[in-house]
Amino acid sequence: MSDMKSEITSTTLKVSIAALALLSMYGYAQDSAPNLPVLRAPISSLDSQEGIIADINIPAGAEMPKHKHPGDEFLYMIAGTVELERDGLPVKILTAGDAFQIPAGLAHRPKAGANGARAIVFRVHPEGQEVTVPVVD
Repeated sequence: MSDMKSEITSTTLKVSIAALALLSMYGYAQDSAPNLPVLRAPISSLDSQEGIIADINIPAGAEMPKHKHPGDEFLYMIAGTVELERDGLPVKILTAGDAFQIPAGLAHRPKAGANGARAIVFRVHPEGQEVTVPVVD
């Protein structure tokens, strides 16, 4: 990736994460269906890439199936706690206020803590691909 494209990507991600934080502060998408994209749109500064914003809600003690994404995932925890299992890496504990990045193609499985978990997620990946790809152990 060229330096200019890298700088544009970096700026796009910073602005997106700031916008997600503001949306979460005002309760945006509180009543939306759990784990559905809130927005899916092309990224004009990156050829054939799209951004997806999702409001992820995991009930107390629940575990999502192991999966991966075709592009990078950036998340901001707004409530609760999650144990994030990642292939080949130590378990990562995330709590409200934490921000984290999951690289493209890294299989992972989030499990909510006793009070559940809610995160606003921003993904960047090739246009038209499935958002989530199941991974079988």
